[in-house]
Amino acid sequence: MPKAKNAKNGTGSARRKNMSTKNYTSAKPLASTSIITCPDCMHHAIETMPQDACVYLYECKNCQKLITPQQGDCCVFCSHANQPCPTSQRDKKAYAEMTHLCEEVADSISASAL
Repeated sequence: MPKAKNAKNGTGSARRKNMSTKNYTSAKPLASTSIITCPDCMHHAIETMPQDACVYLYECKNCQKLITPQQGDCCVFCSHANQPCPTSQRDKKAYAEMTHLCEEVADSISASAL
């Protein structure tokens, strides 16, 4: 028995099919190391960031000052390092992917309204 086909193009809406099969995840891996800089003595240290937690306190290896995040940041890497923590990296990617997907859905809706 033959399968039923969509009257438009025989396979279903191409736009819908493209949206469901696109891969929105980036091939770029999350950074696992970062160079943290002490705000007091400007000492730089390369540190490995935990993949599943934020570091709230960090002791400078040069002046032994206890470093904390700036207001609004989740950890010392987001405030005082050259790379944000993996948690923030994941959140940023998820936000970018969702924004792109939402724009595509909005375009699809406005195109179907015409």
